[in-house]
Amino acid sequence: MIELDFKKVNDAAMVLRAVKNSLRRKMLVMIDEAPGITVTELFVQLRLEQSVTSQHLAILRQAGIVRTEREGKLIHYSINYDNIGKMSPLVEELAAFFKERKTVRRNDDDTSTRPNDSSFSAAMKETLKKL
Repeated sequence: MIELDFKKVNDAAMVLRAVKNSLRRKMLVMIDEAPGITVTELFVQLRLEQSVTSQHLAILRQAGIVRTEREGKLIHYSINYDNIGKMSPLVEELAAFFKERKTVRRNDDDTSTRPNDSSFSAAMKETLKKL
């Protein structure tokens, strides 16, 4: 049976929740097109309040999607491509986990050999609910 690393799943859920928001996706495009952009440049171009822009950037930082570099009072933002690249293998691992569970359930009517709910922890169920 495939085992999932629930810390990785939780981290992936945080990333997915962060990019689910259309404004944050727009911010990511702007950061990608202008690495090193500052919060001031972002909120002026997006015509937002500075506090709103900062809150969205904080979510992107916590999810590990953007990196920051301080230069005096300015904070420059860039995309953290390494963390984003880690998502693909995790999504594949998650798909394999569910595919295996589905195959076992479909091919085996004997409930004693099916994966039970303990193999699919409450933490995983909670993580998936949040997506």
